[in-house]
Amino acid sequence: MFKNVASQKVAVYAWDSANSVPKTGDAANITAYISKDGGSVTVSNDANPTELDATNFKGWYLFDLLIGETDCDLFGISPVSATADIVIEPIMIYTNPPNYTAMGIEADGDLTKVNLCAVTTENTDMYASTMRGTDNAATAAEILTTALTEAYGASGATRTLAQLLYEIKSILTNKDVAGTLLTSYKLDGSTGAKTYTLDSSTAPTAIEETT
Repeated sequence: MFKNVASQKVAVYAWDSANSVPKTGDAANITAYISKDGGSVTVSNDANPTELDATNFKGWYLFDLLIGETDCDLFGISPVSATADIVIEPIMIYTNPPNYTAMGIEADGDLTKVNLCAVTTENTDMYASTMRGTDNAATAAEILTTALTEAYGASGATRTLAQLLYEIKSILTNKDVAGTLLTSYKLDGSTGAKTYTLDSSTAPTAIEETT
């Protein structure tokens, strides 16, 4: 049984103790009480169960449950028949989380699905993304050998990893200085990427990002 899930049923078995046979045709005489997590009992919303099959499934009856009746970790139902000598055992069931059966294990031992955020179910392969599609994980080698899109951040703004790496490369390998203005260039070698101000044109000891 799933916790807090609608349209579920619970099956109970009625036994005629006087004649030692399953009891059929007794649905209208059977009622039940429900307890959640060992709490106080309440009358089942389904006043009487539905008989499953009086010929081929003798003695079995089904109660329909409301979603609220399953909102518990331990579900208990205690059926009783108004007919003499009919015995129906109470049932205690530990519920399962909704959708837990949707999670599987792949051949390599990875979980196929796990909830990563409140509204999205994604593949658990941590790097499944733009590199190989949402269902295939990128290997470490693929991550390290896939080119990053050239990018540069604005002055004073936070940076992505790609922006940081390209800015470091440009200022180390592709720049020129004119007075106190240092300009670094993009990969094409001619388009300005960033500008910096030096505190001296002859012996600078400080540098400040300007754009």
